Amino acid sequence: MAKIDFGGTMEEVITSEEFPISKAKKILKNEKIAVLGYGVQGPGQALNLRDNGFSVIIGQREEEPFYWNKAIQDGFVPGKTLFPIEEAAEKGTVIMFLLSLTQDARLHNILFWLMGDFSMSDAGQTLVLAASLLPCFILLFLLLLFLLFLLL
Repeated sequence: MAKIDFGGTMEEVITSEEFPISKAKKILKNEKIAVLGYGVQGPGQALNLRDNGFSVIIGQREEEPFYWNKAIQDGFVPGKTLFPIEEAAEKGTVIMFLLSLTQDARLHNILFWLMGDFSMSDAGQTLVLAASLLPCFILLFLLLLFLLFLLL
């Protein structure tokens, strides 16, 4: 583990040598990662995962044409890899909730539904909550660590 100073706080961080992408692929080989939200964080995380060989689907509101069309431009296909938020949440085994909770009260209901549906007793289901201020690579790293913890 490397020790890194984050604004005066020393943190121990697992490096890519200790946890290479090949190990993450092995752990997540049968998982479908649903990225909910294709706004600020969604494209970076979804494309990174997809380009590294992970199975990724997008959950985005079609009534937000800018983000829906951006997902299409990035190669996601409606009905195959691009779905309304609720449908993507149902299809995914790893859910990355990257939606702004300040946007719409309906999103709170989706979050509460996911939290109720993805309890720690449900093997094979993971819910990832992200704060918009965290860099994408830290979120992916935390997701992989959490999944590794579940497998141990």
